[in-house]
Amino acid sequence: MKKRCVVWRRLLLPVLAAAVAATPSFSFAAEKAASKPKASVPAKAKSKSAPKAKTSPAAEKGPGKLPWGLRDHFDIKVNNTTLVYGVDNAEWNIEVEGLGTAVDDARVKVTLTNGTTIESSGFENGDASRKAFTGDFGDGMAYTVALPAKNGVGLRHTIANYKQRPFYMVRLEVTNTSASPIEIASISPVVFAGGGIRFFDSPESSCSFRHFEQRGSSPVFDPKAPVALALFHNRSRDFSLAIGTLPGAARADVKLAKKDGAYYGEVVCAFDPPVTLAPGATIAANPVWLSFAEPKPAKIDLFYSWAQSALPKTTSSSEACPEKWVTVRDDQTLDDLSKALRQWNGAGVTSALIPASWQASPGALEGDGSRYPKNMASAVKRLGSSARASDETVAPAPKQPKKSFNAPKWLSAIGLGKTGETAAPVQAEHAAASAETAAEEYAPAKAAFGATVAIGVTVDPLKVQGGSDAWAVTGSDNVRYVNPAVPEGKAYAVERMRQLARCGFQFFAIPPSTLPKDVLQKFNLTRAQADALAFAILGEAVAGKPVVPASTATLTGDVNAWLDVCAGSSRFKEFEMDVAPVRMDVSGIDKVGEDLMTAMMFCGAPIEFVGAPSAGVREAVARTFPKPQVWARALDAASPAPKLWMVQPKCTDEDAYGAAIVMFAGASAWDAAWYGFETDRPVRLWRADNGNVAEVKGAVPAAQTLTVLGVTQTLPRPVLLAVTPGPGFSLHEIDRAKWDEAGGVLSGSLRGNGKYSAAYIVVPDAWKLESGKIGDRSLGVKDGSNLIALNIDRGKSTAFSAKFVADSPLQKPARRDRRGFFGERLLF
Repeated sequence: MKKRCVVWRRLLLPVLAAAVAATPSFSFAAEKAASKPKASVPAKAKSKSAPKAKTSPAAEKGPGKLPWGLRDHFDIKVNNTTLVYGVDNAEWNIEVEGLGTAVDDARVKVTLTNGTTIESSGFENGDASRKAFTGDFGDGMAYTVALPAKNGVGLRHTIANYKQRPFYMVRLEVTNTSASPIEIASISPVVFAGGGIRFFDSPESSCSFRHFEQRGSSPVFDPKAPVALALFHNRSRDFSLAIGTLPGAARADVKLAKKDGAYYGEVVCAFDPPVTLAPGATIAANPVWLSFAEPKPAKIDLFYSWAQSALPKTTSSSEACPEKWVTVRDDQTLDDLSKALRQWNGAGVTSALIPASWQASPGALEGDGSRYPKNMASAVKRLGSSARASDETVAPAPKQPKKSFNAPKWLSAIGLGKTGETAAPVQAEHAAASAETAAEEYAPAKAAFGATVAIGVTVDPLKVQGGSDAWAVTGSDNVRYVNPAVPEGKAYAVERMRQLARCGFQFFAIPPSTLPKDVLQKFNLTRAQADALAFAILGEAVAGKPVVPASTATLTGDVNAWLDVCAGSSRFKEFEMDVAPVRMDVSGIDKVGEDLMTAMMFCGAPIEFVGAPSAGVREAVARTFPKPQVWARALDAASPAPKLWMVQPKCTDEDAYGAAIVMFAGASAWDAAWYGFETDRPVRLWRADNGNVAEVKGAVPAAQTLTVLGVTQTLPRPVLLAVTPGPGFSLHEIDRAKWDEAGGVLSGSLRGNGKYSAAYIVVPDAWKLESGKIGDRSLGVKDGSNLIALNIDRGKSTAFSAKFVADSPLQKPARRDRRGFFGERLLF
């Protein structure tokens, strides 16, 4: 797995920074892209003093019964929005200039197992404070309201904002102030009461609900999973709002429904089983992530993904996980799995995952002797032989260690990706590579695991046999479980997993937790806590090999279902998160179209295949993998199944090439100006028509079929364009590209993977080609053209180099008015 160096900062940095201005305790400076290839980190905007609580003696008459102007509150301003935070009872509103109240009287709720509900609106006036802090997301200011005890429960509510992050964190702690234990079923740190969430009822409004949950260090995408992120957008009002959850001790769900033009509901953190809180004990709800000052959905998506990636990780693999593998149903056998591998002959699927049903009995760590051999090392050997037989050209590739996170330049410039913020503790020991080394390591190439035989196994490390009754119990399901929170129990489970790893498995999957509630109660753990400990145990035992959650979602040929998964997984993968696999049932699929193939390429999750593949499926998978060396980002992230995507190559010199916009069928009309492509230079959209490059001006019409456009800055010197047919103009075929300002040389390496592979160098009027080569062929410019064609050899990497000299515009002939295939004026 190559180390990435994300580029094209000048197009994207202003998109992220320009709309977020300096605020009382929030500084997010807008950067103006520099003209030099390597710009320095921008200076931070000056931060004003923190807002003071506005007080009024009239507020003492009764909490929550007076207008906000008569209540004690903090005003926390960001751009044209204000979060009004009540000192009396921790309720809050969001006010938007020109619109009004976007969120009305958000509050909190605690639900006990006896059915009692405790809401913040019924508490007496609280004690408010504010304090600067440094946390997982950087420096910020925390505003806290501690509510006095009621019904034996005390609440401590906090809203935090950050100097360089355009989002807020909402936290709630519950303390048992009574003399007896209490049982808590759920905590709702955000309840949208009052007028709810407003301004998303017009025809130009959209909303998406992203279904996934965090297991271990991996997000698991599943339509049946809780809603982890709700993203609302109103284009006509240029306003967006997002509510997301982060991992914690509970199973969090953003439950919202629409009524009378507004959204109502709550963020529920449910404890499984309910938590027994001893007198004086405290428990926290999962953190809630909130964004409302940023109008562009793609930027909201970026910061939410970054926040997820910046949290400490349960596991951290030093080896890359396979991109794809085959598996079978739980009722099938090793023979069936071997046959399934052979059915993928020629498609490059050479890895396999043994399902969870392989053990003779839960925790035995040996097969039943009929469906699977007792010694699972022989199963690994047999599957390895079947994998190699399925593709005789495949040879085991060397292990590719995962590199420590190297923040892209355009993220580093705005404070995302400082050392220690995005890397897990285990990754911090890796020294940061130089820019040149990083570029070399992330130069696109055939992924190692695209040609590696890897056999994985599905196992629950908490299911055991034997062990002391002091730290292992037999549950109501007659299965024995180890207590992962006890040092002796953890050590026992780690050693058993080491025994399993010695069979030769290269990656591991943990199925969804099935611990009975009686076992969890004896361990005094929630299901989420026990599951996190299971990942920590297996991660420690297998010494850096990949550990992922078992897939729970099964996709078929529905492109929209794939785009829903791509919406979040592609961003998570960009921030080096190990996304859980998704299963694809290929049964009955005769052919994979270009749109489905593109969605599979964009997916940030490994793909697990089940079912017998047709010739069309095998051909499509062979074309899809190894996945292109590009980053795909949903621009319409607030829409279900986003259909408008930006595609950027994982390459080196941000000024040496452009990017692409991929529109899936059904994408709405749009314009480049609204999506924030503005830089200090003009940006142009273009399309490749029969070998010509034509400009696309004005609004881009809705797409009826898969459509690809190029995005390029108008630079005052030669630029590389990739126009090979395929998703993103096959930008992944650019191994590397670099512009040498001093020498006037554009050089790099191009890999031809398709039947027809070509690229072009755009030569502005003020330049002329002095000399150049691609491979052993000379380069030249045809009369009347400003393009140099680079024909790429298929199946290998071909180096190119072109030297240019500045030419006087007065000596250059006038350009002809050329027209493209659709009548557009040609751009170059």
